[in-house]
Amino acid sequence: MLTYYRNNLIHNFANEAFVANSILGVSNIQSIGSGITLPLLLEKVLYLKDLLSEEFTLRKEIASMGDFVSIIKFLDSRGFLKFDEKT
Repeated sequence: MLTYYRNNLIHNFANEAFVANSILGVSNIQSIGSGITLPLLLEKVLYLKDLLSEEFTLRKEIASMGDFVSIIKFLDSRGFLKFDEKT
């Protein structure tokens, strides 16, 4: 029964998944714990989003840096990552 709901809900979390996967990919390239700049992370997220654009119907597009930062802040508020606005 959960598989039925998974298939319907996966599109609601696609943007967050793009961010998480991009962080994982960049941290495998860079030293873990050194942090990632927003422009670099946004570049990776947009690449992944474009790559998978035919697979997902997104509830909200990432159209600006503000949209992207709001997703980052949401993930930070839930404890999935640490966002430092100063750097």
